[in-house]
Amino acid sequence: MEICHPKEKLSTQQFHDAHRLCELNYDESKWVVFCGLSGSGKSTSIQWLQDRYPNTNFLVIDEIRTVRELLKLVLFSSKMEKPNVLIASHVPTIFHRLIRPLFHPQVIVKTDSDQGQIEKWLTDRGIHFSSDTVKNFKRRYGINYLDLGLVMKEFPGLNFDDSWHRFEKQCKVKRTPE
Repeated sequence: MEICHPKEKLSTQQFHDAHRLCELNYDESKWVVFCGLSGSGKSTSIQWLQDRYPNTNFLVIDEIRTVRELLKLVLFSSKMEKPNVLIASHVPTIFHRLIRPLFHPQVIVKTDSDQGQIEKWLTDRGIHFSSDTVKNFKRRYGINYLDLGLVMKEFPGLNFDDSWHRFEKQCKVKRTPE
C-alpha cells in the first residue's frame, strides 16, 4: 500500500469518463475505490478526480494488491478523520463491499469490466474495429489500456482487427515434436 502525492495535471481531452465520475459530489467526505487490472485506468481516474476538484483535499492510496493490505487500511483509517479517500486496488470488489459499512459513503468503481471503454479509446483515435475483435481482446487481457496501446504501437495498422490479428500471430508459441 502506498500513499501518493498529487501528480501533474491531466488533460481532460485525454480522459474518457467511462464511469461517470463527473457526477460524484464532494460536498461531504467519501471514499472512492477503483478496482481493476493493471492498466485499466485506476490511477488515471484518481488523477483526473484530483484535477477536477483542486480545492478538495484527497488522501490517495495507490496499489492495494492484497486483502492483507486492505485490512491494514481498515486499521489505519480508524485513526484518521473522515477525509476524501481515493484508492486504486487490485483486490476484488467483493472485499471492498464487505467493508463498505465502515466507510460510508463509499463508491466502488470496477475499471476493467466495460468493453465500451476500449471501443471509445479506439474511436477517439480514429481506429476502426469490430466488436468481436474487441470482445476477444477483452477476454484475453481484460479492459486494459496498456496492452491495447502495446498492440497498436507494435502492430500499427489501419484498423484494430488487423493489428490484433498480427499481435496474436506473433504471440503464439508452437511446439515442435521432439
